[in-house]
Amino acid sequence: MATSYTSIDLSRIAHGMELAKCRISSASVHKRKEFVGLITRDTVVYHLKVIDSQALCSYMLNWTHDHFSHLDKQFRRIALENAAFSQAISNFPCPRKLIFNKRDALVVKGMCGQLEYHLVAILKLGVQYAATSSDIQEALRDCLQSIIATTIQPLQI
Repeated sequence: MATSYTSIDLSRIAHGMELAKCRISSASVHKRKEFVGLITRDTVVYHLKVIDSQALCSYMLNWTHDHFSHLDKQFRRIALENAAFSQAISNFPCPRKLIFNKRDALVVKGMCGQLEYHLVAILKLGVQYAATSSDIQEALRDCLQSIIATTIQPLQI
């Protein structure tokens, strides 16, 4: 049975993401109205599954490309304080947003792989550099919790 999560679960989801126990399980294409309902655009929603090994459950987060790019920008902002972290994270640029062929299954599947690789890489780098600095660790946890809180329909499965 799927239920909405509480603020207590934010830390569990963030902890699961810090351990890089997350993957993109699927994706779907949704129509979204923009500019006061005049134009409809296709938006790809990636279904990110985060596993909480302590509670033996998993959470489904529905993220768009904007969530991934926001997380990337926040990690890069945090990395400015540590030169080695900044250099390491610069090797993993965020994949560009799909402009064409959003409904093509192979294109969406390729983007799922690229985003998952990018997400796991920056999460592992974040944890590696957070082990040496409590300021980075606290900033990363706050960053993850704030982005998870803006997730579209987070569910515990």
